[in-house]
Amino acid sequence: MAVNFDARAEGWDTPQRAERAGKLAAEMARRLPAGAFSRVLEFGCGTGLLSFSLMDRIGTALLVDSSEGMIDIVRKKIADARAQGRVSALCRDIARGVATGERFSCAYSSMSLHHIRDVSPAAKAICALLAPGGYLCVIDLRPDNGLFHRHEAGFDGHDGFEPAALAAVFEAEGLDYLSSDTVFSGERDIDGTRHGYALFMLVMRKKG
Repeated sequence: MAVNFDARAEGWDTPQRAERAGKLAAEMARRLPAGAFSRVLEFGCGTGLLSFSLMDRIGTALLVDSSEGMIDIVRKKIADARAQGRVSALCRDIARGVATGERFSCAYSSMSLHHIRDVSPAAKAICALLAPGGYLCVIDLRPDNGLFHRHEAGFDGHDGFEPAALAAVFEAEGLDYLSSDTVFSGERDIDGTRHGYALFMLVMRKKG
């Protein structure tokens, strides 16, 4: 992941991103049973916008990101919300695993996986952290011919995913496919022109 997220952390929480996170949280709540939120893991959490939008449903949560700058923001939000007993944050590359000894009822991310060039190690680590019967919910970009990140020098991730192809990666790690559909459409200013983009939500479940 070549994008410097540490440098962007302070200005990350724009009104547009906060609004999008709220809409995505509502879509997750529609698709997942209440029990899925008992013990959650958000990987590639950024500043935690999605998890904090779900806070009224979450039992306990671990938020993980490889950017120390992003995790610093998350820790401040946890302190401000006095949520230290429910929410914790960890700066870590999810592909290296999280050695907490815990298993999670749901693991989810928003706009994170397309920044990872080789998704398979991350998928293996994430699936190992799910409890039997636990849910995976991935929100990410549909293929866009590279428009979304055209202005970001050094971006070396994916230009979006076909949901079926991404599902196959997780099926190889023991998850069953449940659904995938478009959950958000927006526009982004790219080189002075407004371009549309679409996000899908992939929902899967661990066997057992």
